[in-house]
Amino acid sequence: MLDTDGDGLLVLAVGAADLRITRRVALLGGPSGLALDRRRARAWVTLPGRNELVALRAGRRPHVLVRRPTVRQADRVAVEPRRGGVVVMGSQDGRRVVELVGPAAAGAPASRPAARR
Repeated sequence: MLDTDGDGLLVLAVGAADLRITRRVALLGGPSGLALDRRRARAWVTLPGRNELVALRAGRRPHVLVRRPTVRQADRVAVEPRRGGVVVMGSQDGRRVVELVGPAAAGAPASRPAARR
């Protein structure tokens, strides 16, 4: 969950009758968009105040893995689950802008050739 006023990512524990904050990761720049890549255990967050895209290790102890510049005012993000590419949407001069971040640039592990037998 994003804390947009407090500039952070919140990790929650789900109980039988409640939610409990277990960890907070500071993300200065007004976190706005959040996407989860379950296959690679990555959470992607846009920081429009810094024009930045951040990848974090998803799980109980998230930490920043990748920071990269992105389109201005990036406020939405999505992940293509099969290959790990990331789509970032923002605004520039009153128009919507879309940026495609390939899997390698998104911090996904490089593919390896198949082992020989």
